[in-house]
Amino acid sequence: MVDVLIQIGYLITIFLLNKIIFLFYLYFLILLYQIKKVKTTRYIEEEKKKKEAVEKLMNENENIKNQIEIKNLNIQNYRLKSISQKIDLFNHTNFKRGEVNRFFLFLTNNTQNVFRLLLTSLAIYLIIQNKLSISSTLIVINYETEIFFLLDSIETLQKNKKIFDLVSKRIKEKCHIIESQNVSLAYQKDQPVLKNINFQIHANEHIGFVGTSGSGKSTIFHLLCQHYKPLEGSILLNHQSIEEYKEKDFRNQITIVSQNPLFFQGTILENLKLDNNVLTQEEIIKACKIAQIHDFIMTLPNQYLTVLEENTSNLSGGQKQRLAIARALLKNTPILLLDEATSALDNKTQEKIQKGLQKTTKNKIVITIAHRLSTIIHIVGTGTH
Repeated sequence: MVDVLIQIGYLITIFLLNKIIFLFYLYFLILLYQIKKVKTTRYIEEEKKKKEAVEKLMNENENIKNQIEIKNLNIQNYRLKSISQKIDLFNHTNFKRGEVNRFFLFLTNNTQNVFRLLLTSLAIYLIIQNKLSISSTLIVINYETEIFFLLDSIETLQKNKKIFDLVSKRIKEKCHIIESQNVSLAYQKDQPVLKNINFQIHANEHIGFVGTSGSGKSTIFHLLCQHYKPLEGSILLNHQSIEEYKEKDFRNQITIVSQNPLFFQGTILENLKLDNNVLTQEEIIKACKIAQIHDFIMTLPNQYLTVLEENTSNLSGGQKQRLAIARALLKNTPILLLDEATSALDNKTQEKIQKGLQKTTKNKIVITIAHRLSTIIHIVGTGTH
């Protein structure tokens, strides 16, 4: 800030020495400001594309972890091609960002060189006309470098602000509403999976999506989790587009329990706590009881310290789903997404979990995906199906 004030002081000095030189400076400062403004806009666009490319590349981690399934399906070459395409996209966005920087650096440097040449010519002309002294000429020429630092300072501030806005808008209030406004998405051109989807879900509401496979239910979850971006429309949280929020901050607000949950090599306790080391034993047991998994865990030789084998082969599908529900309850996020989360459970166990969830998810936004209406029948008040 002090440097900016000093540079403004240089401009005032030039104005006092010679108004013609001052106007000449002002013209080129405005020209260079516009160039740098366009540069900043282009840079942010490329930065956003790079961020999206990184996200796509990171999503491949899930596929890398499922090596056995990939080998069983004999699709190693297909997956390698997909990863290669995403790496190429990342490299391309990196190259484009560098290309933008190089072009505008060339344009800026040459504009400044033209300015110096014209400034020297104008100063010589004014000296001949006795409108500018030699000492004043030396001052206005020497100030040139310092004054252009003013533009560099402004450019840096603008760039940092836009990058900050791009990735770090924080969620400052309680999540009270999530909305879909005219959302459309297609995996292939002219084959829409979703078209003009609209809904509003408030806190303390439990909403269910029921439909056949391929009807777009899971796609809605992918959009809510920012795995995909809508072709049209917007997903809003607290009336702000979810794309405006800092990604890590947004993900702290949402938990998804999938049909085939992922667990890490380690103990049951470690998989329940994840990075939350402040959870108490009572909280963990309570969540596991609601998820109807506590009694099973207690039958194991090492109970909560039982090590999960590779690919969780020492748990059944239903046990994995119940453990994932307990983990989601312990995360205690304002938004809970259940994607066929109880599909491997019998009706009696499913009903017990549903009753427990109703009590523990008050004031939360809960969305359930199901093939069977019985999975979410407790949600329905009135209506037909």
